[in-house]
Amino acid sequence: ALYNRLHNCWVEPRLDGSHLTFPTMDPTWAAMLRDVQRRAIWRGIQGNLLIDHQVGLGKTADLIAIAVEQKRLGLRRKPAISVHLPTLSGFAGQALAMYPGAQILVQPAKDLTPEERRAFLMSAATGDWDLIIATHETLDNLPLTPRNEERFVRERIAEARSALDDAIPDGYRAANRAQRRTAKQIEAAVKRLEARLRELMDQPRRDELIYWEDLGIDQLLVDEAHKYKNLVMTSSMTDVRGLPSGESKRAVSLFQKSRLLAERLA
Repeated sequence: ALYNRLHNCWVEPRLDGSHLTFPTMDPTWAAMLRDVQRRAIWRGIQGNLLIDHQVGLGKTADLIAIAVEQKRLGLRRKPAISVHLPTLSGFAGQALAMYPGAQILVQPAKDLTPEERRAFLMSAATGDWDLIIATHETLDNLPLTPRNEERFVRERIAEARSALDDAIPDGYRAANRAQRRTAKQIEAAVKRLEARLRELMDQPRRDELIYWEDLGIDQLLVDEAHKYKNLVMTSSMTDVRGLPSGESKRAVSLFQKSRLLAERLA
C-alpha cells in the first residue's frame, strides 16, 4: 500500500483535443489540423510541454495556436514566441494566415539597430497584443532587472557552496585527487559568481533600459529549444559523463526568465 501510494500513483496523461473549435482561427486552417496537433495544442493550453513532432507535422501551427488560444481563453495576457531569425518571416506569415483578426506584433525580419530594437520592445511593452513574435537574439539580450538577477546569482552561490561542502566533507587533506579537482572547479565558479554579484550590487536600475520584466510577457514559447541546452549545473560528483562542464549564457538567461514567468503565474 505504501509503494502504491508513493510511487505507483502516476499516470501518463492522454489528452484529447478533438473538442477544440478555434472560433477565431481561419476555418481552412482549423480543418487542416491533425489529431496529433490538436492533442499538442490542448496540452499546451493547460501547461508546460515540449513538442517533439517529426519534421512536417506542424509544430509552427501548434505554437501559434497555443499562444493565441491561451489569450482568447483568458489564461494569459501577453503570449510571445521566440524564433530563429531565418524562420521569422515564415512564422509571421503563418500566424497572420491562421488568425487574420488577431493583434500580432512581429519583429522586423532583419538585424535591428539599437533604436529599432528599442522601438519594437516599447511597442511590445505598451500594446495589448494577442501574440508577439520576436527572434531569439532579441529576447536573449534582454536583461533582467538588477534586483532579480542579484537574487538568482545569490541562489547559485548558495548551491555552489553546498556542493563544495559535499565534495570535500572532511576537508582537503582527507579528499582524494578527483575530489580536490572538483572542489577547485566549484571554488572558481563561486569566485566568478561573487564578482558578478558585486557588479550587480553596484548597478542601479537604469530608466533608459528596457528589462525583460517590463514587457509584461506571461507566456513564452521557444522554437528550436535545443539551442538552449547546456544549462549550468553544479555538482559534487566527479567524472559524470554528459554533465556540462561549461556554462551557456543563453541557457541561463532562458532559465531565469522561465523562473520569473512561473513565479508570476503561481
